[in-house]
Amino acid sequence: MYENFKYLDAVAQKEITKGVFSGSVLSVIHKGETVYLKSFGLADKEKNIPMKTDSIFRLFSMSKPVTAAATMILIERGLLDTRHLLKWFIPEFSDPVVLDENGECPADRDITIGDLLTMTSGIPYPDDTPAGQKMGALWGEQSEKYLKGEKLLDTVSFAKEMGKRPLMFSPGEKWMYGASADIMGAVIEVVSGMKFGDFLRKEIFEPLGMDDTGFYIPAEKYSRLAQCYEYKNGGNEPFTHFHLCLTDYTVPPAFESGGAGLVSTVEDYAKF
Repeated sequence: MYENFKYLDAVAQKEITKGVFSGSVLSVIHKGETVYLKSFGLADKEKNIPMKTDSIFRLFSMSKPVTAAATMILIERGLLDTRHLLKWFIPEFSDPVVLDENGECPADRDITIGDLLTMTSGIPYPDDTPAGQKMGALWGEQSEKYLKGEKLLDTVSFAKEMGKRPLMFSPGEKWMYGASADIMGAVIEVVSGMKFGDFLRKEIFEPLGMDDTGFYIPAEKYSRLAQCYEYKNGGNEPFTHFHLCLTDYTVPPAFESGGAGLVSTVEDYAKF
């Protein structure tokens, strides 16, 4: 089996040569053992910094499974249940309403923890739908405050504000990729009595030895952060836009995004 790893090398190098991405780290774990771990290309092509196996990446939505695992820890301990109502922990989600092209109306039922875990809550990410635009205004307001150096809402406070916005559909009606995991992070804070990031560190990161995973990067490790790129103008250009889940990671954020805020390494995430 291991002799076929040479094809991984070729595929990775081909994608870098084509400009699909500037660098990558590939890992294969077989029966609990890392049997292949290799870096390719550049972590920052503008600064000519090579990609390394311990380069730190923005996890984006790979943060969501970590949030789900943290939730299951609380469920296992009897502190949460998938049938519990979200409004018991964040009252602002009481009496939810739905906003769509036909206007606003009461939701058929309340949101449950199970809805958050399965993304059937109706809580949208910012987009061009009526409910998504309402949510986008909130996220945009916080982004503007960040750029001005003003104080931002913390994880629970931000969830409370999201609770005042309409849903895209009634809970349980269908599946939709949205902000459910971000709300779940706030629920974990309320139930555990700990900051979300502290709970993750104590219950998941430290026990697994995930020393390079968190919502920010200590100064001594910051040089290992790989540049984020977007495909633009026929090539990859540095991603410079800001939103709440993409800070500069130099300090702990006010809002610890359970949906997209973590950074980690390939080896750390493999432990998870």
